[in-house]
Amino acid sequence: MKGKITPNSSLPSMIRHILLDIDGTLTKDRNTEALEPEAIAAIQEAVSKYVIGLVTGNALIVTQALARYIGLPRGSPLIAENGCILEYKGEVHELCKDMNLREVALKLMHAIPGLRPTYQFNYRKFDITLWAPSDPHELVNVVIKELSKMGLTNSIRVSHSGYALHLQPVGSSKSVAVKYLCKLMNVKLQ
Repeated sequence: MKGKITPNSSLPSMIRHILLDIDGTLTKDRNTEALEPEAIAAIQEAVSKYVIGLVTGNALIVTQALARYIGLPRGSPLIAENGCILEYKGEVHELCKDMNLREVALKLMHAIPGLRPTYQFNYRKFDITLWAPSDPHELVNVVIKELSKMGLTNSIRVSHSGYALHLQPVGSSKSVAVKYLCKLMNVKLQ
C-alpha cells in the first residue's frame, strides 16, 4: 500500500487528528462498497493514538454505523451529507439551511423519466441523492434546467459524485464542515 497508512506505520508526532473519506479511501476502490481490510486494520491500530473521524457524502446514519463497526469510539467526529451534518461528542450540528430538498427531489422525479431515489434518500435532510440510468453530465444538465423552471438554480447546487446525483444548498461543502469541526476541537488552521 504505497503512500497509505498501514498497520505498524507511524505518523509524525505533530499529527493528532485524522479525518478519512469513505468511498475510495476506506473502500477497496470507488467501484465497490467493500471495505479495504488493511485500511480498517490501520484505523483500529491508530485509534488509540489519534482522534480519527469520517468525512463523507453518505447519510449520517450510514456514517454512524460504519464508525461503530470499524471501531471508532463514540463521540468521534463524523461529517456526513457532504458537509451538511457534523456529529461530534454525541452532538449533531446542522450546518446547512433546510431547504426541503426532498420535496424538490420528488418534483424532479415526476418531471424526469427514470430519476429515482437512492437507498439513502429517506435518511437524508440536506444533501439529497437521486439516481438515473443516464450519463451523469447529461443528467446534471437536465436537472439544472428543471430547477431553473422552479426558480431554484441560485440556491441549489447540483453535482454528480460518480455514485449519485446530489442536490445541496449552495455554500455547503466538506471543507466548510472541517473548518467548523476544527473550531469545536480548538485546532488552529494554518
